[in-house]
Amino acid sequence: MEPSTFCGACDTHVWYENHELKAGEQIKLFGIDGEDTRTLWLDMRNCSGTLDSASFSLLPNIEYLSMTKCNIESCSEAFSALEKLTSLDFNKTSFPLEAETFKDNKGITNLYLNGVENPKSSCFQHLDKLETLTFESCTFDIINSDTFAGLISLKNLTLEHCKIGSIDVDALCNLNCLEGINIRDSEISEVNLDTFAKLENIKFLSLHHNNIQSDVNYNVFEQLKALDTIHFDTSIYNTLNFDNFPSLHNVRIGYKDDGDEPDVEQLIAKLNAKDIKTEYIFCGTVDCDSDDMEQCC
Repeated sequence: MEPSTFCGACDTHVWYENHELKAGEQIKLFGIDGEDTRTLWLDMRNCSGTLDSASFSLLPNIEYLSMTKCNIESCSEAFSALEKLTSLDFNKTSFPLEAETFKDNKGITNLYLNGVENPKSSCFQHLDKLETLTFESCTFDIINSDTFAGLISLKNLTLEHCKIGSIDVDALCNLNCLEGINIRDSEISEVNLDTFAKLENIKFLSLHHNNIQSDVNYNVFEQLKALDTIHFDTSIYNTLNFDNFPSLHNVRIGYKDDGDEPDVEQLIAKLNAKDIKTEYIFCGTVDCDSDDMEQCC
């Protein structure tokens, strides 16, 4: 089957769809032979097969690569030709994540992973410039000090719709640059919140709509002296003493259905008295490109 190729949002953006990739095959946009130095942003959709060192060899300037609904069976040195790659997005894509997958892509600053099971810490060891890491619908038996080893520049970590066995007390101990954590709509058997208390630079913390089986003491977060913005389940706010959060300026309140905001008049009055702003955040389901998508800003 010949791939469908068409222009995207701008002259440097290309869509590449419905193709079975073969080992040693070079991806040719619009069927043109020779090196393509114009394309910076490539969206691949509904592709399958094998990626290797030859796959992107004609596309040396790709900076942003998105793969949606792809089924990749093998990826030996798949991105080795993409030395300028800064953002990589796997959305509803089956992809074997190996220790050397990103060894030639040290410039990646943004990585989105969907559907990964127990990612090995070694797969991130080369990404010392990574700033934003998102896991969606992923599975972790345990998150410990090895899980994010090597991510010395990571600033933002998101886990959504994930299944997590446990979050260890030292899970985030190596993430000294971390400024924001967002864990939502996830199932967590056990979590030791003391791991968050060690993060001196955290400014944004979101823990909401999670199913956490172990006891959670949210007062631990009082130790986060740089904390500026929080997003918890609304019922949690009534248990907090906001005087113990010296840097807090914003409280986010999530709601699932449009127009069905929770009744929080007393909470808002209390926050206003302390000069803390409140913001309603829609966390329901929206329709995007014929797929249901959970959105929570």
